[in-house]
Amino acid sequence: MITELSTGYPGYNSIWPRSSGTIAEILKDHGYSNAAFGNWHNAPNWETSPIGPFDRWSTGLGFEYWYGFQGGETS
Repeated sequence: MITELSTGYPGYNSIWPRSSGTIAEILKDHGYSNAAFGNWHNAPNWETSPIGPFDRWSTGLGFEYWYGFQGGETS
């Protein structure tokens, strides 16, 4: 679910549980380098400020590099 449209129902609250890994984390554990490009719609809106927290940003979920924007906040 895109975080800007989260509803608060189970599974639709814009928060990934730490019990679910990302493909980037799995690949990183096997020696691969990972990068993400483009809008990152996977961090809750209240965690997208320049002061973080950054654990739900792409670099906190296994990607080593990220070039893009949080959500759709810019064109």
